[in-house]
Amino acid sequence: MAQSILPTLLTKPSKQRATWKSPFTDEQRVHFDKIAAQQKRIDDMATARELVQMFYARDKAERNTWLREALNRIASKRGSGHASNIRTCMTEIKTNEYQNNIL
Repeated sequence: MAQSILPTLLTKPSKQRATWKSPFTDEQRVHFDKIAAQQKRIDDMATARELVQMFYARDKAERNTWLREALNRIASKRGSGHASNIRTCMTEIKTNEYQNNIL
């Protein structure tokens, strides 16, 4: 009876591969993600504040058209979700600053 060589091929020890280990701990990664989210919020609020200021600096007749075009440009560059987020920030700024006569 001939013995098959298949079992010897399957039992051959595989070569160990080095695995990449992150230099950061889980706590550091969570902290980094939190800081990145805060910075993104700060950047979005700054962009929204600039758009609100430009919105009120324009003539009333062309404000809505200009805002629609500006948000469409943002959506084409960064996505509709980002444009929606900026619009939400603009509403928050308008409510907190401009309706309280800080303008």
